[in-house]
Amino acid sequence: MRIIYIFVLFLSYSLVFSNDITITSHPSSKVECVGKAISLSVSAFSESNQQLNFQWYKDNQKINEANTPVIYIENLQHINSGIYHCEVSNSELTIKSNAATVYALRPTNITKEPQDILTTLNNETVSFEFEAHINGLEIFEAENNKEFVKIQWFLFDNLTSHKLENNEIYDGVSSSKLSINTKNIPDTTYYFAELEGKCGTVTTKTVRLIKNLILLDISINGIYTCLGNFETIKSQIENPENHKLTFRWFKDGKAFYHKENVQGVFSDELKFNPIEMNDAGKYKLEARIDSINYAVFSNEVDVEICTKPEVIAIRIDSMTGTFLGYKRISLRVFLKKSCNSVMNVYENDSLFDSIKLDDYKMSYYDIPNPAYSMGALSKFFVRDRDIDEKYSIAIYNDCGMSQSDTVTVRDNLNDFEGRDPLNQYREFCEDDTTSLRFYFTYMKPNNNKIDYLWRSDIRFDCNPEFYSGCRTNVLHFKSLRKIDNGLFYLRASISGDPNEQDYSVSSPAGFVFKVKPKPDIKRQPISKNVANEDRDTLIYILFDNEPQLPISVELYYMASLSGTPRLIDKTEAEYGMWYRYIKDIGFSDAGYYFAKVNHYNECAPRFSDTVKISVISKGATSISNPDSERSIIVHPNPASDFITIQLSNTGLQPFATTDKVQIFDVLGIEIKDLTPTPLQIGEGLRIDVSHLPAGVYFIRIGNKVEKFVKM
Repeated sequence: MRIIYIFVLFLSYSLVFSNDITITSHPSSKVECVGKAISLSVSAFSESNQQLNFQWYKDNQKINEANTPVIYIENLQHINSGIYHCEVSNSELTIKSNAATVYALRPTNITKEPQDILTTLNNETVSFEFEAHINGLEIFEAENNKEFVKIQWFLFDNLTSHKLENNEIYDGVSSSKLSINTKNIPDTTYYFAELEGKCGTVTTKTVRLIKNLILLDISINGIYTCLGNFETIKSQIENPENHKLTFRWFKDGKAFYHKENVQGVFSDELKFNPIEMNDAGKYKLEARIDSINYAVFSNEVDVEICTKPEVIAIRIDSMTGTFLGYKRISLRVFLKKSCNSVMNVYENDSLFDSIKLDDYKMSYYDIPNPAYSMGALSKFFVRDRDIDEKYSIAIYNDCGMSQSDTVTVRDNLNDFEGRDPLNQYREFCEDDTTSLRFYFTYMKPNNNKIDYLWRSDIRFDCNPEFYSGCRTNVLHFKSLRKIDNGLFYLRASISGDPNEQDYSVSSPAGFVFKVKPKPDIKRQPISKNVANEDRDTLIYILFDNEPQLPISVELYYMASLSGTPRLIDKTEAEYGMWYRYIKDIGFSDAGYYFAKVNHYNECAPRFSDTVKISVISKGATSISNPDSERSIIVHPNPASDFITIQLSNTGLQPFATTDKVQIFDVLGIEIKDLTPTPLQIGEGLRIDVSHLPAGVYFIRIGNKVEKFVKM
């Protein structure tokens, strides 16, 4: 009897506290404009008069410091959109309030402006039309939904706005399309529309209806000049009504700001005092009539800047003769790029030939030599006459001239001499591989081994990770680095024969290396979810780079990993340090992205990681939650007919026969009539959701939960 009594008391006690908390008022859903203030509240009481605790959640994530019956959002933003609920608890019990959806409406904005109309008829009906978003919808959708929409067209005349009414001239004055009969209107009239909605009021730009009259026309001429010259871009303006004008110059599609060597950014002439290389680009001029809020652009022109050509080096490319045959010696010339250049070749100080160069970076010129080889067993060419032939070049264009040093072809050999058959200035890219070779011949009989040692004017430690052959006559670079810039040469020696003098000699010339860098990606882009209709950063890349070294960035998009990459953006990294791709998000932006980057130096580019961008509906699902951070992956999401459930590589093991898959609606009610269908091993489960009402649902496997949207 004692045991039964205790059981009854325990059961009674549990029943009392299982219903101890009652929520008398649940939070209500809110749809409000960005920037507005909103609040969510809940009311509850405890039958046992215990103290109640409150904790608010957004999309099932705890909101820090939101532990009062009322929460306030002072400045509503898109990131605040989501599903909210409150948990009310005491020492014995915790219950949830109903869910409330918060949705932030974008401000009223014009998405497509009306355009000027030119007509030559006096009795023609023409129309101005614009498009806009109002209360989060297109105009026609907002009007069909009985949203608050107010449109009014105005005539702008003599600095005064006149409200239009429908009559024999105007029709549609309260719609997005204004129709005008041109019979009884002046030669040029100006119009704009005012659009008012729940989330603010905006106006379109002012547009013209022109009848046989040029209001304003502007043109400019391009510049082709040399670096350091003083130049001016001048404009030709047709302004028949003598309107007061203001001006603004644009370069490469962006407004031109202050630059120390440039004057006249806000005038009709742009002066370069003097012109610099970074002034090259595409320019246009905007002329504006402020009194009627009207502007036109000039044509776009190129500013091309040419530099003085520069000879970097002239080198002998080959010193090996043909046995008893005809001999040709090649000279290799290394230039800095220039425009419209001419190269003169001089032999023994006399003009030998003149060649026009079309921006060649590297030019080859073969010089015939009529002499014959006399030393058949020697590795080096010996002519039958002791003549030194000297060669040099001069390169010039409209911007100046540059002369090379003089190279001399000699054939007199010492007893011990090293010759470099590839003696030259050489340019490479980071990560390239190459080998340097020197050939030494000891002309006196000796069977002793030649010892080799490579040296450089840089700190050269012959690290086997990057070099091999440091004590042979062939030095191999496994992966060139920027620190390999410099001069490399070889020292050879013979010792150990007691009857002969020790010999040691260095190569008469060395290899001059220039290693061009590739961009170093410090932070790769990441996969992420973004919300439809939000403005968001899709791709962000951070570089480890010298700020003055520009980086070219090409962004590519693929709808799937097997698709063909499509170039969608081409620009330079900002300050040579980072790249951002920001846009208004649409469902068509979902897919895979990667970037190709280089330094404009003809080196093979580097590629970023390929990342996946998923676009989800706004509101309840607009929370960043990349696949790489989830244990359950649901796709497609949003879905209409079927969903596939997969498990990520971390967090859960592959599906087992004991795993239970449960689906709940936002009220926590389990959907019972769903049967998952296993796919092939590793491909997850497939569920038919075609019969579910539209809304947000939650999938639970063990203690892991993920949501999806049914369209």
